[in-house]
Amino acid sequence: MKKNSKNWLRFKIKLRDFIVDELLVYLTVFTAIAMVSCIFNKWIEGLMFCISHTVIRTLFNKQFHFRRTAYCLSLTLVIIWFAIPATFSVAVSLLSSIPIAFTISMIGFIVQDRIDLQAEVKKLDLRCVDLMQKLSLNNTKDVYAMNEDELYEHCRNCGLDEEDCKIAYFLVIERLKGKELYNALPYSEATIKRKRLKIMSKIQKDVTTINIKD
Repeated sequence: MKKNSKNWLRFKIKLRDFIVDELLVYLTVFTAIAMVSCIFNKWIEGLMFCISHTVIRTLFNKQFHFRRTAYCLSLTLVIIWFAIPATFSVAVSLLSSIPIAFTISMIGFIVQDRIDLQAEVKKLDLRCVDLMQKLSLNNTKDVYAMNEDELYEHCRNCGLDEEDCKIAYFLVIERLKGKELYNALPYSEATIKRKRLKIMSKIQKDVTTINIKD
């Protein structure tokens, strides 16, 4: 019972949406087809064009659409008033509606494809700008503002080995100086001073953080 109730509710919602959003559009289109076919006395040709256009447009994976229903409806009416009169009479050709429908569908595909392409390019441009801003911010980040993981990643990218990375940790994260630094490292004072100068020179020369997140 519950399943039947849900199905009935879905059907009512779909029916309501169809009546509110689509019924008037379909009535307008069918009325226009009937009017054009009557005015130009091309009932069979009008029917053949509608069938051809409906079938052929499914061969393309996209078709041009306006964002507003009113604009789409206006374009559809223009196509109807152009295509049906342009279709040859049955006495002349049975297949003239096919190339007309194909041409309309092809144009719709090309236009929509270009619009989608421009949207993708714009999206990529925004993405590039965002990444450049992040890179700009990261490139000006001081080593003393980095956490332990960022510092280690940065040191490795600067070409430091594990031992030098440990020394950089004591210098930057622990902020050790003087005797505290000498006592923490198994090197002579002269070696530590030399390594300290080399390490700080490297990691402060090109400050760049890795793992830029979206």
